Amino acid sequence: MRYTLTLLSVAFVVGAIFLVNMVWSGLPVRALLLPQASLVGAVDDMATDTLRPDLFSGDAHRVVPFQMLYPAKARGTAASYIPDADPMVEAISNSHGWKMRMLLAQIGTLAAPWTNDAQPVLAGPFPVVIYLPGVTGYMQMSSFQTTELAAHGFIVVTLNQPGSVAAAVIPGQKTIVGMLRQEAVSLVAPSYRVTKQKLPGNFAGSLAPQTSIVPYLAADVGLVLDRLKTINSDPAHILHGLLELDQVGVMGMSLGAIVTAQSCFMEARVDACLMMDAPVPTEVAEVGLRQDALWISRPAADQRLERAASGGWPDEEIDAQAATIAQALSNSENGRLVQLHGLFHTDFTDLPSLQPVIGWLGQSGTTGVSEAHRRINQLTLQFFATALGQDVTARSKAIGSDFLFWVGAACGARTADRHRVGDAT
Repeated sequence: MRYTLTLLSVAFVVGAIFLVNMVWSGLPVRALLLPQASLVGAVDDMATDTLRPDLFSGDAHRVVPFQMLYPAKARGTAASYIPDADPMVEAISNSHGWKMRMLLAQIGTLAAPWTNDAQPVLAGPFPVVIYLPGVTGYMQMSSFQTTELAAHGFIVVTLNQPGSVAAAVIPGQKTIVGMLRQEAVSLVAPSYRVTKQKLPGNFAGSLAPQTSIVPYLAADVGLVLDRLKTINSDPAHILHGLLELDQVGVMGMSLGAIVTAQSCFMEARVDACLMMDAPVPTEVAEVGLRQDALWISRPAADQRLERAASGGWPDEEIDAQAATIAQALSNSENGRLVQLHGLFHTDFTDLPSLQPVIGWLGQSGTTGVSEAHRRINQLTLQFFATALGQDVTARSKAIGSDFLFWVGAACGARTADRHRVGDAT
Protein backbone atom coordinates (compact mmCIF):
# COMPACT_ATOMS: atom_id res chain seq x y z
CA MET A 1 0.00 0.00 0.00
CA ARG A 2 2.78 2.40 1.01
CA TYR A 3 4.69 1.45 -2.16
CA THR A 4 1.66 2.21 -4.31
CA LEU A 5 1.16 5.59 -2.66
CA THR A 6 4.83 6.39 -3.22
CA LEU A 7 4.51 5.58 -6.91
CA LEU A 8 1.38 7.73 -7.18
CA SER A 9 3.15 10.61 -5.45
CA VAL A 10 6.11 10.35 -7.79
CA ALA A 11 3.78 10.20 -10.80
CA PHE A 12 1.90 13.23 -9.54
CA VAL A 13 5.10 15.25 -9.07
CA VAL A 14 6.44 14.23 -12.50
CA GLY A 15 3.11 15.10 -14.09
CA ALA A 16 3.03 18.47 -12.37
CA ILE A 17 6.57 19.25 -13.51
CA PHE A 18 5.64 18.23 -17.06
CA LEU A 19 2.56 20.48 -17.08
CA VAL A 20 4.45 23.47 -15.66
CA ASN A 21 7.19 22.99 -18.26
CA MET A 22 4.60 22.68 -21.04
CA VAL A 23 2.87 25.88 -19.94
CA TRP A 24 6.16 27.77 -19.74
CA SER A 25 7.88 26.42 -22.86
CA GLY A 26 4.66 26.16 -24.88
CA LEU A 27 3.07 23.80 -27.35
CA PRO A 28 4.55 23.39 -30.83
CA VAL A 29 3.16 25.79 -33.44
CA ARG A 30 2.31 25.01 -37.03
CA ALA A 31 4.23 26.58 -39.92
CA LEU A 32 2.62 29.44 -41.81
CA LEU A 33 1.41 28.83 -45.34
CA LEU A 34 3.22 30.69 -48.10
CA PRO A 35 1.14 32.87 -50.43
CA GLN A 36 0.61 31.03 -53.72
CA ALA A 37 0.29 33.98 -56.10
CA SER A 38 3.83 35.37 -55.85
CA LEU A 39 6.74 35.94 -53.51
CA VAL A 40 6.33 38.61 -50.84
CA GLY A 41 9.05 40.92 -49.56
CA ALA A 42 9.12 42.98 -46.39
CA VAL A 43 10.89 46.09 -45.15
CA ASP A 44 10.52 47.76 -41.75
CA ASP A 45 10.27 51.45 -40.95
CA MET A 46 8.74 53.78 -38.38
CA ALA A 47 6.99 57.14 -38.26
CA THR A 48 7.65 59.79 -35.60
CA ASP A 49 5.11 62.42 -34.58
CA THR A 50 6.90 65.37 -32.99
CA LEU A 51 3.58 67.11 -32.24
CA ARG A 52 1.96 64.32 -30.20
CA PRO A 53 3.24 62.64 -27.04
CA ASP A 54 2.90 58.91 -26.59
CA LEU A 55 0.17 58.51 -24.00
CA PHE A 56 1.14 54.92 -23.20
CA SER A 57 4.86 55.44 -22.56
CA GLY A 58 4.92 59.08 -21.47
CA ASP A 59 7.47 59.90 -24.19
CA ALA A 60 7.39 63.39 -25.69
CA HIS A 61 6.97 62.05 -29.25
CA ARG A 62 4.81 59.23 -30.56
CA VAL A 63 6.68 56.63 -32.61
CA VAL A 64 4.78 54.06 -34.68
CA PRO A 65 6.79 51.11 -36.10
CA PHE A 66 5.41 49.49 -39.24
CA GLN A 67 6.21 46.86 -41.83
CA MET A 68 5.64 47.09 -45.58
CA LEU A 69 4.76 43.89 -47.48
CA TYR A 70 5.05 43.98 -51.27
CA PRO A 71 5.14 41.69 -54.35
CA ALA A 72 8.69 40.45 -54.78
CA LYS A 73 10.62 39.37 -57.84
CA ALA A 74 13.12 37.23 -55.91
CA ARG A 75 13.68 36.03 -52.37
CA GLY A 76 15.52 38.21 -49.90
CA THR A 77 16.84 37.41 -46.44
CA ALA A 78 14.97 34.83 -44.37
CA ALA A 79 12.74 36.50 -41.80
CA SER A 80 11.12 35.59 -38.51
CA TYR A 81 7.34 35.82 -38.21
CA ILE A 82 7.71 37.86 -35.01
CA PRO A 83 11.34 38.93 -34.46
CA ASP A 84 10.66 40.25 -30.94
CA ALA A 85 8.20 37.62 -29.77
CA ASP A 86 9.09 37.36 -26.07
CA PRO A 87 7.70 40.76 -24.95
CA MET A 88 4.54 40.14 -26.98
CA VAL A 89 3.96 36.68 -25.48
CA GLU A 90 4.59 38.02 -21.98
CA ALA A 91 2.12 40.88 -22.45
CA ILE A 92 -0.60 38.67 -23.97
CA SER A 93 -0.17 36.16 -21.16
CA ASN A 94 -0.53 38.90 -18.56
CA SER A 95 -3.75 40.03 -20.23
CA HIS A 96 -5.32 36.69 -21.16
CA GLY A 97 -3.82 34.19 -18.71
CA TRP A 98 -1.54 31.17 -18.68
CA LYS A 99 -3.35 29.39 -21.52
CA MET A 100 -2.10 31.99 -23.99
CA ARG A 101 1.47 31.49 -22.79
CA MET A 102 1.13 27.77 -23.43
CA LEU A 103 -0.34 28.39 -26.90
CA LEU A 104 2.05 31.13 -28.03
CA ALA A 105 5.35 30.55 -26.20
CA GLN A 106 6.97 29.03 -29.32
CA ILE A 107 5.62 31.57 -31.82
CA GLY A 108 9.05 33.21 -31.99
CA THR A 109 10.45 30.08 -33.68
CA LEU A 110 8.28 30.49 -36.77
CA ALA A 111 9.66 31.56 -40.13
CA ALA A 112 7.75 34.35 -41.87
CA PRO A 113 5.92 33.80 -45.19
CA TRP A 114 7.92 36.75 -46.56
CA THR A 115 11.61 37.58 -46.87
CA ASN A 116 13.28 40.82 -45.83
CA ASP A 117 14.55 43.37 -48.36
CA ALA A 118 13.57 41.19 -51.31
CA GLN A 119 13.86 42.69 -54.78
CA PRO A 120 10.41 44.15 -55.53
CA VAL A 121 8.43 43.60 -58.69
CA LEU A 122 8.79 46.78 -60.74
CA ALA A 123 5.34 46.60 -62.36
CA GLY A 124 4.04 49.25 -59.95
CA PRO A 125 3.15 51.65 -58.57
CA PHE A 126 0.91 49.56 -56.35
CA PRO A 127 -2.15 50.62 -54.31
CA VAL A 128 -1.48 50.88 -50.59
CA VAL A 129 -3.52 49.19 -47.84
CA ILE A 130 -2.82 49.99 -44.19
CA TYR A 131 -3.59 47.23 -41.66
CA LEU A 132 -4.48 48.04 -38.03
CA PRO A 133 -4.28 45.22 -35.43
CA GLY A 134 -6.64 44.47 -32.57
CA VAL A 135 -6.13 45.12 -28.88
CA THR A 136 -3.46 42.90 -27.26
CA GLY A 137 -2.56 41.75 -30.77
CA TYR A 138 0.53 42.25 -32.92
CA MET A 139 1.08 43.71 -36.37
CA GLN A 140 1.57 40.33 -38.08
CA MET A 141 -1.59 38.84 -36.55
CA SER A 142 -3.49 38.55 -39.86
CA SER A 143 -0.65 37.65 -42.20
CA PHE A 144 -2.92 35.15 -43.99
CA GLN A 145 -4.76 38.23 -45.27
CA THR A 146 -1.98 40.80 -45.60
CA THR A 147 0.37 38.51 -47.54
CA GLU A 148 -2.47 37.51 -49.88
CA LEU A 149 -3.03 41.17 -50.72
CA ALA A 150 0.69 41.79 -51.20
CA ALA A 151 1.03 38.76 -53.45
CA HIS A 152 -1.71 40.15 -55.70
CA GLY A 153 -0.26 43.58 -56.32
CA PHE A 154 -0.82 45.69 -53.20
CA ILE A 155 1.66 47.20 -50.78
CA VAL A 156 0.34 46.38 -47.32
CA VAL A 157 1.55 48.50 -44.42
CA THR A 158 0.99 46.81 -41.06
CA LEU A 159 1.17 49.07 -38.01
CA ASN A 160 2.57 48.02 -34.64
CA GLN A 161 0.58 50.68 -32.82
CA PRO A 162 1.82 51.34 -29.28
CA GLY A 163 -1.09 50.94 -26.90
CA SER A 164 -3.16 48.80 -29.25
CA VAL A 165 -0.76 45.88 -29.63
CA ALA A 166 0.34 43.71 -26.74
CA ALA A 167 3.89 45.05 -26.85
CA ALA A 168 5.34 47.48 -29.41
CA VAL A 169 9.11 47.26 -29.72
CA ILE A 170 10.50 50.64 -30.75
CA PRO A 171 13.82 49.92 -32.51
CA GLY A 172 16.74 51.26 -30.52
CA GLN A 173 14.49 52.69 -27.83
CA LYS A 174 12.10 50.65 -25.67
CA THR A 175 9.18 48.24 -25.51
CA ILE A 176 5.77 49.81 -24.87
CA VAL A 177 3.24 47.44 -23.28
CA GLY A 178 -0.29 47.99 -24.55
CA MET A 179 -3.73 48.10 -22.97
CA LEU A 180 -4.97 45.16 -20.96
CA ARG A 181 -8.44 43.91 -21.86
CA GLN A 182 -10.14 45.70 -18.97
CA GLU A 183 -8.28 48.92 -19.69
CA ALA A 184 -9.49 48.69 -23.28
CA VAL A 185 -13.11 48.71 -22.09
CA SER A 186 -12.72 52.09 -20.40
CA LEU A 187 -10.56 53.56 -23.18
CA VAL A 188 -12.41 52.23 -26.25
CA ALA A 189 -16.05 51.33 -25.45
CA PRO A 190 -17.19 54.96 -24.92
CA SER A 191 -16.51 55.56 -28.61
CA TYR A 192 -19.47 53.39 -29.66
CA ARG A 193 -21.85 52.87 -26.70
CA VAL A 194 -22.92 54.48 -23.46
CA THR A 195 -20.95 53.06 -20.56
CA LYS A 196 -20.44 53.73 -16.89
CA GLN A 197 -16.70 53.57 -17.48
CA LYS A 198 -14.66 56.74 -17.19
CA LEU A 199 -11.35 57.44 -18.84
CA PRO A 200 -8.45 56.75 -16.47
CA GLY A 201 -7.12 59.93 -14.92
CA ASN A 202 -3.81 59.78 -16.77
CA PHE A 203 -5.69 59.76 -20.10
CA ALA A 204 -8.69 61.98 -19.38
CA GLY A 205 -6.83 65.30 -19.43
CA SER A 206 -4.73 64.43 -22.48
CA LEU A 207 -7.67 63.21 -24.57
CA ALA A 208 -10.23 65.89 -23.70
CA PRO A 209 -12.63 66.75 -25.24
CA GLN A 210 -12.58 63.22 -26.69
CA THR A 211 -14.14 60.51 -24.53
CA SER A 212 -12.11 57.58 -25.90
CA ILE A 213 -8.65 56.69 -27.16
CA VAL A 214 -9.94 55.91 -30.68
CA PRO A 215 -9.35 59.30 -32.40
CA TYR A 216 -5.84 59.38 -30.92
CA LEU A 217 -5.05 55.97 -32.43
CA ALA A 218 -6.70 56.92 -35.73
CA ALA A 219 -4.28 59.84 -36.11
CA ASP A 220 -1.50 57.26 -36.62
CA VAL A 221 -2.86 56.59 -40.12
CA GLY A 222 -2.19 60.14 -41.27
CA LEU A 223 1.22 60.04 -39.58
CA VAL A 224 2.21 56.89 -41.47
CA LEU A 225 0.86 58.25 -44.76
CA ASP A 226 3.19 61.24 -44.34
CA ARG A 227 6.11 58.88 -43.82
CA LEU A 228 5.13 56.78 -46.85
CA LYS A 229 5.19 59.91 -49.00
CA THR A 230 8.79 60.51 -47.92
CA ILE A 231 9.72 56.88 -48.62
CA ASN A 232 8.13 56.99 -52.05
CA SER A 233 10.22 60.00 -53.06
CA ASP A 234 13.51 58.62 -51.70
CA PRO A 235 15.66 57.24 -54.57
CA ALA A 236 17.69 55.18 -52.10
CA HIS A 237 14.68 53.30 -50.73
CA ILE A 238 13.88 49.84 -52.06
CA LEU A 239 10.25 50.87 -52.70
CA HIS A 240 11.05 54.21 -54.32
CA GLY A 241 8.23 55.18 -56.68
CA LEU A 242 6.27 51.97 -56.09
CA LEU A 243 3.60 53.30 -53.70
CA GLU A 244 0.43 54.59 -55.36
CA LEU A 245 -0.55 57.06 -52.66
CA ASP A 246 -3.60 58.25 -54.59
CA GLN A 247 -5.12 54.79 -54.02
CA VAL A 248 -5.11 54.09 -50.28
CA GLY A 249 -7.19 51.67 -48.24
CA VAL A 250 -7.30 50.96 -44.51
CA MET A 251 -8.44 47.74 -42.86
CA GLY A 252 -8.53 46.21 -39.41
CA MET A 253 -10.24 43.74 -37.12
CA SER A 254 -11.64 44.23 -33.62
CA LEU A 255 -10.12 47.43 -32.18
CA GLY A 256 -8.32 47.81 -35.51
CA ALA A 257 -11.70 47.95 -37.25
CA ILE A 258 -13.01 50.60 -34.86
CA VAL A 259 -9.90 52.69 -35.49
CA THR A 260 -10.17 52.03 -39.24
CA ALA A 261 -13.65 53.55 -39.36
CA GLN A 262 -12.46 56.54 -37.31
CA SER A 263 -9.39 57.06 -39.48
CA CYS A 264 -11.48 56.98 -42.67
CA PHE A 265 -13.75 59.57 -41.07
CA MET A 266 -10.77 61.80 -40.21
CA GLU A 267 -8.35 61.26 -43.10
CA ALA A 268 -9.17 62.64 -46.57
CA ARG A 269 -6.39 60.63 -48.23
CA VAL A 270 -8.10 57.30 -47.56
CA ASP A 271 -10.23 55.89 -50.41
CA ALA A 272 -11.49 52.54 -49.08
CA CYS A 273 -12.23 51.09 -45.64
CA LEU A 274 -12.61 47.43 -44.58
CA MET A 275 -13.82 46.78 -41.03
CA MET A 276 -14.01 43.28 -39.52
CA ASP A 277 -16.03 42.08 -36.52
CA ALA A 278 -16.37 45.29 -34.54
CA PRO A 279 -18.79 48.14 -33.82
CA VAL A 280 -18.51 51.60 -35.37
CA PRO A 281 -17.68 54.78 -33.43
CA THR A 282 -20.89 56.71 -32.76
CA GLU A 283 -19.73 59.92 -34.45
CA VAL A 284 -18.85 57.93 -37.58
CA ALA A 285 -22.09 55.94 -37.62
CA GLU A 286 -24.17 59.10 -37.26
CA VAL A 287 -22.60 60.71 -40.32
CA GLY A 288 -21.44 57.72 -42.34
CA LEU A 289 -18.36 57.31 -44.53
CA ARG A 290 -17.82 58.93 -47.91
CA GLN A 291 -15.39 56.20 -49.02
CA ASP A 292 -16.22 52.74 -50.30
CA ALA A 293 -16.75 50.80 -47.08
CA LEU A 294 -17.16 47.10 -46.36
CA TRP A 295 -18.06 45.64 -42.97
CA ILE A 296 -17.45 41.92 -42.51
CA SER A 297 -19.29 40.66 -39.47
CA ARG A 298 -21.01 37.57 -38.04
CA PRO A 299 -24.58 36.75 -37.08
CA ALA A 300 -25.45 37.43 -33.44
CA ALA A 301 -26.17 33.71 -33.04
CA ASP A 302 -22.53 32.89 -33.78
CA GLN A 303 -21.31 35.54 -31.37
CA ARG A 304 -23.48 34.00 -28.64
CA LEU A 305 -22.23 30.54 -29.59
CA GLU A 306 -18.68 31.83 -29.10
CA ARG A 307 -19.67 33.25 -25.72
CA ALA A 308 -21.02 29.88 -24.63
CA ALA A 309 -17.85 28.12 -25.81
CA SER A 310 -15.15 30.44 -24.52
CA GLY A 311 -16.67 33.51 -22.85
CA GLY A 312 -16.82 37.16 -23.81
CA TRP A 313 -19.39 38.81 -26.08
CA PRO A 314 -21.85 40.26 -23.55
CA ASP A 315 -25.19 41.29 -25.01
CA GLU A 316 -24.35 45.00 -24.89
CA GLU A 317 -21.36 44.39 -27.18
CA ILE A 318 -23.35 42.26 -29.62
CA ASP A 319 -26.18 44.81 -29.72
CA ALA A 320 -23.79 47.75 -30.13
CA GLN A 321 -22.05 46.12 -33.07
CA ALA A 322 -25.31 45.40 -34.88
CA ALA A 323 -26.82 48.82 -34.18
CA THR A 324 -23.79 50.94 -35.10
CA ILE A 325 -23.06 49.03 -38.30
CA ALA A 326 -26.70 49.37 -39.37
CA GLN A 327 -26.61 53.11 -38.69
CA ALA A 328 -23.30 53.54 -40.51
CA LEU A 329 -24.64 51.64 -43.52
CA SER A 330 -27.71 53.83 -43.76
CA ASN A 331 -25.60 57.01 -43.66
CA SER A 332 -22.63 55.98 -45.82
CA GLU A 333 -22.38 56.81 -49.50
CA ASN A 334 -21.28 53.32 -50.57
CA GLY A 335 -21.32 50.93 -47.62
CA ARG A 336 -21.86 47.18 -47.63
CA LEU A 337 -22.15 44.48 -45.01
CA VAL A 338 -21.31 40.80 -45.42
CA GLN A 339 -22.02 38.34 -42.62
CA LEU A 340 -19.87 35.24 -42.46
CA HIS A 341 -21.47 32.26 -40.73
CA GLY A 342 -19.61 29.79 -38.53
CA LEU A 343 -16.67 32.03 -37.55
CA PHE A 344 -15.37 33.09 -34.15
CA HIS A 345 -13.40 36.27 -33.45
CA THR A 346 -9.95 34.63 -33.61
CA ASP A 347 -10.74 33.24 -37.07
CA PHE A 348 -9.98 36.74 -38.39
CA THR A 349 -6.36 36.17 -37.28
CA ASP A 350 -3.53 33.69 -37.85
CA LEU A 351 -3.89 32.13 -34.39
CA PRO A 352 -6.20 29.15 -35.14
CA SER A 353 -3.97 28.25 -38.08
CA LEU A 354 -0.77 28.45 -36.04
CA GLN A 355 -2.15 26.67 -33.01
CA PRO A 356 -4.88 24.05 -33.71
CA VAL A 357 -5.43 23.62 -29.95
CA ILE A 358 -7.29 26.94 -30.08
CA GLY A 359 -10.12 25.14 -31.84
CA TRP A 360 -10.20 22.41 -29.21
CA LEU A 361 -10.52 25.12 -26.54
CA GLY A 362 -13.66 26.46 -28.21
CA GLN A 363 -12.04 29.61 -29.62
CA SER A 364 -12.48 28.84 -33.33
CA GLY A 365 -15.77 28.52 -35.19
CA THR A 366 -17.52 25.64 -36.89
CA THR A 367 -16.48 26.61 -40.42
CA GLY A 368 -12.84 25.66 -39.94
CA VAL A 369 -9.96 28.10 -40.16
CA SER A 370 -8.86 27.23 -43.70
CA GLU A 371 -12.31 27.89 -45.14
CA ALA A 372 -12.74 30.98 -42.97
CA HIS A 373 -9.49 32.45 -44.27
CA ARG A 374 -10.41 31.59 -47.84
CA ARG A 375 -13.68 33.50 -47.57
CA ILE A 376 -12.09 36.50 -45.86
CA ASN A 377 -9.32 36.69 -48.46
CA GLN A 378 -11.71 36.52 -51.38
CA LEU A 379 -13.85 39.29 -49.96
CA THR A 380 -10.78 41.39 -49.16
CA LEU A 381 -9.22 41.04 -52.60
CA GLN A 382 -12.38 41.81 -54.47
CA PHE A 383 -13.26 44.78 -52.29
CA PHE A 384 -9.91 46.55 -52.54
CA ALA A 385 -9.44 45.72 -56.21
CA THR A 386 -12.81 47.32 -56.98
CA ALA A 387 -12.59 50.23 -54.54
CA LEU A 388 -9.02 51.18 -55.48
CA GLY A 389 -9.48 50.67 -59.21
CA GLN A 390 -7.10 47.75 -59.34
CA ASP A 391 -7.32 45.24 -62.21
CA VAL A 392 -6.05 42.28 -60.22
CA THR A 393 -6.19 39.89 -63.19
CA ALA A 394 -3.98 42.16 -65.32
CA ARG A 395 -1.71 42.94 -62.39
CA SER A 396 -1.41 39.25 -61.58
CA LYS A 397 -0.06 38.57 -65.05
CA ALA A 398 2.45 41.38 -64.64
CA ILE A 399 3.79 39.98 -61.36
CA GLY A 400 3.49 36.35 -62.37
CA SER A 401 0.52 35.36 -60.23
CA ASP A 402 -2.80 33.78 -61.06
CA PHE A 403 -5.95 34.99 -59.33
CA LEU A 404 -9.59 34.63 -60.28
CA PHE A 405 -12.26 36.70 -58.58
CA TRP A 406 -14.83 34.89 -56.51
CA VAL A 407 -18.24 36.37 -57.23
CA GLY A 408 -21.01 34.69 -55.28
CA ALA A 409 -23.54 35.24 -52.55
CA ALA A 410 -21.03 37.14 -50.46
CA CYS A 411 -20.04 39.71 -53.07
CA GLY A 412 -22.69 39.58 -55.76
CA ALA A 413 -26.00 41.30 -56.31
CA ARG A 414 -27.09 40.89 -52.70
CA THR A 415 -24.52 43.50 -51.64
CA ALA A 416 -25.10 45.92 -54.51
CA ASP A 417 -27.26 48.24 -52.43
CA ARG A 418 -25.83 49.99 -49.38
CA HIS A 419 -28.91 49.02 -47.35
CA ARG A 420 -28.70 45.33 -48.18
CA VAL A 421 -26.85 42.58 -46.37
CA GLY A 422 -25.06 39.73 -48.09
CA ASP A 423 -24.64 36.37 -46.40
CA ALA A 424 -21.65 34.11 -46.98
CA THR A 425 -22.31 30.68 -45.56
